[in-house]
Formats: sequence, structure tokens, C-alpha cells
Amino acid sequence: MRNRLVTFLTKNKWEVSVVLLLIFVICVVLFYVDTFGVKRSYDQAAWGQFGDYMGGVLNPTLSFCAFVGLMLTLKFQYSESKKTEERQVGQQFDSRLFQMFGLLSTALSTVHLSIVKNIVEETYTGPKAFAVGRRELVSVIESVGPDLSDEETYGLAVDAFGRWSTECGDALLSYFDTLLFVVLYIRNNSSGERRVFAARALRSQLSQDTRVILFYTLLLSGNITLYRFLEGFGYWGSEISENTAPRGRGLLRALVLSKDKSTAQST
Repeated sequence: MRNRLVTFLTKNKWEVSVVLLLIFVICVVLFYVDTFGVKRSYDQAAWGQFGDYMGGVLNPTLSFCAFVGLMLTLKFQYSESKKTEERQVGQQFDSRLFQMFGLLSTALSTVHLSIVKNIVEETYTGPKAFAVGRRELVSVIESVGPDLSDEETYGLAVDAFGRWSTECGDALLSYFDTLLFVVLYIRNNSSGERRVFAARALRSQLSQDTRVILFYTLLLSGNITLYRFLEGFGYWGSEISENTAPRGRGLLRALVLSKDKSTAQST
């Protein structure tokens, strides 16, 4: 019962304030009627008492009520102004976000990846380029020895990622530059439900191949912050497994351990 009352008062604080103010004014009027009545009096003593009442009680009371009313009005106007500003900021964020989605789509369509196999150069565009790029990246990661510790695997995987970047990464770089810019925009300019919507909307724009490459890119560049941010919105769900992203969990463990050691040394 008490919690309900508190919730009601919190949600309806303006209405409650106005009602209390009106009740106070009505009490003042009733006190006046009870004291002086409603008929005109010609008694000087009564008029003197009335003057004392007006100057000593009613005027200060009404001035206080006017002051409280002014404060409530200013607070209400500020609250409405704040809500309007938040709506405008939200609309601006949404507009820019979908413009960025358009840029991301354009960047995807302009990707061209050339791979030389058996002295024959093959060129792939758009989503097919990411499928091939992902296949090549997984291949070089799998080439790292399986019987090594997580830390040793991580160091060799970074080298392997560098070789892959030389062969394939440059062709995909412009797309991932745009993608990471969108991720940072969402992280730095949104919160609450709007951030959840934006992050999930971006996720729906990405193919599994793109997310696997992004997964390795963040881990092997040591960007645990963005990795954790995207993890919170399901970017590395069941689709990112040992089958689709070999050595992924071991690389994550090695990166976390490395960050923990760095933190311990700095403290």
C-alpha cells in the first residue's frame, strides 16, 4: 500500500501540488468567512481586524502561493523543454543512424576482393567477398599449432591475422572502417532502449561472415572494450562457435588474461 502511494505521488506530483495549493487557498477563504462573515460591517474595530488580517495573514499567504505557483510553472516549463530537447536529440540520432546504415550498404556493394589461386586471379564483390575473406581468415587461424597455450596461440594468431590483412584485409578495410564508426556512434551517442534498438538494428545488417571477421578483428587488435560492448547485444551468439570461428574462445581467454596482467601491473 505504501509503495503504491509513493508511486502515485511520484507520477502525479504536479497534480498533487496544484490540489494542495487549491486546498490551502480554500482554507484561507473559509477562515476569512468564518472570522468576518459575508455581510458588510460598519464597526471600526472589525475593519481594523480585517486590515490586520489582510496585511499580516492574507497578503503574505497569497504572495507565498503565487511564488510557489511561479516555481511550479517554471519547473513544468523546464521539464517540458527538457523532454522536447531529448526528443529532438533522439530524432537526430535516428536520422544519422539510418544515414550510416545507407553508407554501410554502399560500402558493402563497392568491396572488391582479389585472390590469386594457382596463378589465377579471381575477383569477388559484395557479400561474396566477405564470405571468401572469412574463409581465408579462418584458414590462417587454423594453421596455428593446436597444442599451444592460449597465450602462444594468441601471439601466432596476431601474426597470421597480419598476413591475412596484407592479402585480403585492405580490400575490406573501408567497409570495416565505416562499420566501426557506426558502432562507436551508437556507443557514444545513445543509451537505454534507443541503444538496444540501434545495436540490434546494426546486427541485423551484418552477415555471419562479416561478424566472424569482426570477431577476430576486435580480438586480435586487442579491442576488448568494443568486443564486450557488442557481446552485450548478442553479436557473438551461437553462430560464433568453434566451427565458425576456430580458436576464438582461446584467443578471448588470452586477451582477457593479458588485460588483467596489464591492469595489475599498472596498479
